[in-house]
Amino acid sequence: MGTLSQAIMGIALTPGWLYFLRDRDFRSGQVSNYVKIGLTKFDRPVEERIYDHQTGNAREVYSVHEMQVSAVSTTENYLHRVWAPYRVHGEWFEMDDSQVAEAIKQADELNLLIEAHRPQIELATTIYNQVSNGKTKKSSKEDLSLADEWLETKKKHIIAKGNVSLFTQRLRSLMSDCRGIEGVMDYQDKLTAAALDKKTIKKNHPDLVEQYTTATTSISGALKPDYSNPTLKGLDENLDKKIKDEKTSQVSGSDPDDFTNDSASRTKEIEQVHSDYLDSLGRERELKIRLDLIVDRVKAACGLNDGVDGLCIWKREESESEKIDWKQLAEDHPKIAEANMTDEKRTAAFKPKPYRPY
Repeated sequence: MGTLSQAIMGIALTPGWLYFLRDRDFRSGQVSNYVKIGLTKFDRPVEERIYDHQTGNAREVYSVHEMQVSAVSTTENYLHRVWAPYRVHGEWFEMDDSQVAEAIKQADELNLLIEAHRPQIELATTIYNQVSNGKTKKSSKEDLSLADEWLETKKKHIIAKGNVSLFTQRLRSLMSDCRGIEGVMDYQDKLTAAALDKKTIKKNHPDLVEQYTTATTSISGALKPDYSNPTLKGLDENLDKKIKDEKTSQVSGSDPDDFTNDSASRTKEIEQVHSDYLDSLGRERELKIRLDLIVDRVKAACGLNDGVDGLCIWKREESESEKIDWKQLAEDHPKIAEANMTDEKRTAAFKPKPYRPY
């Protein structure tokens, strides 16, 4: 039995406007190949967003298409990932009219899929914080079919995530000891500020901590599938090995002092790996959305039961936890706070660009 933490939240039904904007020359009327795929909530019209983008812009920004969708953040993120190979910067993509039409069709299809499962999504949102009834529901044929779909989609998503990881680690290897790769990999020297050493304060001043501790009650319970959680190694040992080999071949760790050279220049090999990375993002996101929808359907099938035979376990119960007001403790006892601070820490962070600015 394993938890399904990646998909536990399901789909967030946050309605809004998804819009597609282009720009054209004020004088000639010539339209560029760039299109902006963005969103706005229902409380702010698209016209206001166009006005924001128009400010300081030497070209006229206008709307190509606007559509109301049920899960606007999910839909926008999906299109950003699927069309990542054509993404130039931020939310701007280089797309011709036929590609924009295809993206609009994809957004519409996703919205129809989400709407088709609205009852299950809404029910899952309603019952997640209600105490379950202590009963286990006998599974139906539909429940067992859903269990199979859950497992198979989970397997596909693990493989898709593995491919994203492989191309990420390969770019990291090609970066060597440089501080990023021009147009491909971002480098950041991150500073973790000094903070309260809560563990030490708890150990050395337990009575003081007790004064700032209050008990809170909440309803919680992890959704667990009724199968052993698959692993990448078990599904694709070769892919798993490739990822580990890429990590082993990297010349530097996470210490910023290990990176002594400026940003590396792009090569044809690097551009190809970056292209593979961008292609992998869309597949991973599509499967993640399908997993989220399945989780909502599983929750709806479970209802207020503790679980469904052959499908899931979802026992929700009241639990008591402690909340410590560390901020107030530090303000009231500054000397203790100052004497128990963690050290600042520098780490090197890397992230492939989810777009192609070259």
